[in-house]
Amino acid sequence: MDSAELASTTLPRSRFRDGFAIDEVDALLDQCVTALRDLEQGRSTPLSTHSIIAKQFRHVRFGKAYDADAVDDLLDSVVARMRELRPEPDSAVPYAPSPEDAARAQRGILLFKVLAGVAVAVGIAMAAFKLFGG
Repeated sequence: MDSAELASTTLPRSRFRDGFAIDEVDALLDQCVTALRDLEQGRSTPLSTHSIIAKQFRHVRFGKAYDADAVDDLLDSVVARMRELRPEPDSAVPYAPSPEDAARAQRGILLFKVLAGVAVAVGIAMAAFKLFGG
């Protein structure tokens, strides 16, 4: 797949099931077209295959959305083509989580700390009950 083929690709819409938000998919595909065009002309591109693979789209239920499987298949083809054109590994590009991912991770850490504190408190209460009350 080259940049011209990608630019002319029409994705099927989802019907009667969840799909990916059209505006978000179109925005990434525009970036992919530009990246492929740059790589085809021997120029570098800031878009990495890792960022394409890591991209998560908003799910749309019973609305205007692209078929998720078709989007995934198309992006797999784009990643494969980018790797052909730029064989160096993307591992040199550090992963930077999105602000939403970072906030979600912080909430998870906080929840873990709260649950660990509750577990410690329950353990202390059980030991005290055995020692003094039962």
